[in-house]
Amino acid sequence: MKRLSVLSPLVAVLALLMLLTGCNGDPATDTYKTLRIAGVTYDATMQAAGDAYRSGHLTDEQKDTLIKYGTAFYGAWHTAREALEVYVETKNPDAAMRDRLLSLGTAALTKWTTFRDYARDMGVLIEGGER
Repeated sequence: MKRLSVLSPLVAVLALLMLLTGCNGDPATDTYKTLRIAGVTYDATMQAAGDAYRSGHLTDEQKDTLIKYGTAFYGAWHTAREALEVYVETKNPDAAMRDRLLSLGTAALTKWTTFRDYARDMGVLIEGGER
């Protein structure tokens, strides 16, 4: 089976590092960068998955499962994005708000990882180059 490639595994590592460095950096900036990378890779993966499905490389069941994981990620992504907007608009966010923002960002990243891993297992890779 031809494997469709999206992005380098470095992207996944960078997203995780940006979120984890939120402890020392600006949580709004770190969360924004993490959500941005996860969103871009989600879009690219869904496009590659659509191509794989149309070319017969994914079954209906695989497509449906990928959509299920993608929907779970997308919901968590929107929740974290909305929390980021509230955090940024707050004049003096406290530690509890910061922790909640980072928690929601981590939840979105966890769901993105599940989505990404399933896509990779189905042959829609988030790695460099086509195979």
